[in-house]
Amino acid sequence: MKVKTKLNKDSVAIETELDIIWDGVTETQLRELATRSVVIQWQSIQRIAGAIPKTDELKVAELLVKKVRAKKVQSPADIIALAKANPELLAQLKELLSAK
Repeated sequence: MKVKTKLNKDSVAIETELDIIWDGVTETQLRELATRSVVIQWQSIQRIAGAIPKTDELKVAELLVKKVRAKKVQSPADIIALAKANPELLAQLKELLSAK
């Protein structure tokens, strides 16, 4: 598989032909590795959305076909809905509003 990698955000991407050898890996180990990848993708989706929920669910099959998309916060109603689902976020919003 061809992989493009930058040393940092300002550098030029270098293409590497990477052979991944799966010999000796158990199904459990493979699931653990896949879980780490899924968590990183979920975190990216939440960052794009601009809010981190207290609870969530992610269907890996949808992630594989790239159906999962972050929903950006669009309106005050969106913020209120997110805050109600996340008490810590609600407390932060109240603190910000009271500081003005």
